[in-house]
Amino acid sequence: MSSSSNDLCRESKIYAKLGRAQSSSLDLGIHRSRLAGLGLEYADFREYQPDDDVRYVDWRLSARSVDIYGEMKLFTKVFFSERRCEEVVVLDLSESMASYGKLLTAIYAVSMILELAHRLGDTVTLVLLGDRARIFPRMSPREAIGRIIDTVCRGSLPKRSYLHHLAELLKKMKRSKPVMVFTDYGHEVEELVELLTVARTRFVPLAMVLAIHRWEVEPPMDRGFVALMDLEQGFEILDDVVEIYEAIAKHVSMFRAYMESFGVPYLELRGLEHVRSTWFRLLDLFVRIRQGTPSPRI
Repeated sequence: MSSSSNDLCRESKIYAKLGRAQSSSLDLGIHRSRLAGLGLEYADFREYQPDDDVRYVDWRLSARSVDIYGEMKLFTKVFFSERRCEEVVVLDLSESMASYGKLLTAIYAVSMILELAHRLGDTVTLVLLGDRARIFPRMSPREAIGRIIDTVCRGSLPKRSYLHHLAELLKKMKRSKPVMVFTDYGHEVEELVELLTVARTRFVPLAMVLAIHRWEVEPPMDRGFVALMDLEQGFEILDDVVEIYEAIAKHVSMFRAYMESFGVPYLELRGLEHVRSTWFRLLDLFVRIRQGTPSPRI
């Protein structure tokens, strides 16, 4: 295994642990009472702890909980899920994802989702997308993240990934399951349209999470020539920076337009810090497709 592969393996383990820790900040209880908007069940209260999300603080109860010194105690809500589900989690492991840290961003996000699925008592079918689709059915969510890390640590990621393989998988599913895809914009638009069409005709709740890096969509300079390496095709592109990024912008715009026209929600993740600042939107997207009621782009 090369030094770069070793680095990717080590960093993947770190990002997976960080994602799991972030997701664990949401407490799940055991009693029932509807909490609107999140798709979970409000269960009980407990005293606020430093790692809790302030969005779950119950300010009315806290205002009534003043000690003898006049200090207010904060209380947060505890949640649980009313039903268990099986989701399909798809992760693109192509070399395109390994560039600019996109795969690490995706692993962090996937770990958050899988930890939440674990805490909800769900099972998952894991699909690792490359030159073929590797399918691991009915796994526990924590087994799934372990399988992802093991695969990454073996090295030699496939050069390309094909959404066509995922479309074929959806055609073979005996019953509709929510599908969450973690990939990037490095796919042919025709393959995306095929996937979206199959998901629509088979009533599959589908969501797309797209890892993206700034320099993939924003030119590093106003004018001049740049050389870009096509990792999947294995050749270098040398052209005017304006023309290259106009072509990239057109490709990305077409992706977005098709996802919006098919009503498929999508979320763009621009690095680890962006995921950390928008983690609630990611978990909300998961909960929505889990319920089969996806929203537009969030």
